[in-house]
Amino acid sequence: MELHILYMLSRLHEQRQAVTAYAAERDIPTLTAMQWGMVENIIRVLQPFEEMTKIASSDCETIGYVIPAVVTLHSYLSKRQKDAGVVMLKEELKKAMEERFFDSLGVVVMFIT
Repeated sequence: MELHILYMLSRLHEQRQAVTAYAAERDIPTLTAMQWGMVENIIRVLQPFEEMTKIASSDCETIGYVIPAVVTLHSYLSKRQKDAGVVMLKEELKKAMEERFFDSLGVVVMFIT
């Protein structure tokens, strides 16, 4: 689901000038500079998930990629960097990953059927 949000926000950000111009012509409220910054930060947080998903979904990738990818994403979410407005998003993503992939000691656990 987060990837749909990434695609939507990426497209909105691509069309920032057009959206702003359209809103100005019609006297419609648009995003503030702070809100546009938040859009950029959300895109930055979700981008690695999209990259890892594409790689893991390729025909030539093996299951051996998944555990390092999960650890890398978890580490990425643990770092503090340009987190204005996205701290809660990062924490929720990190928590969801921990519930799905980590045991109570913080070790990556995956069951393959």
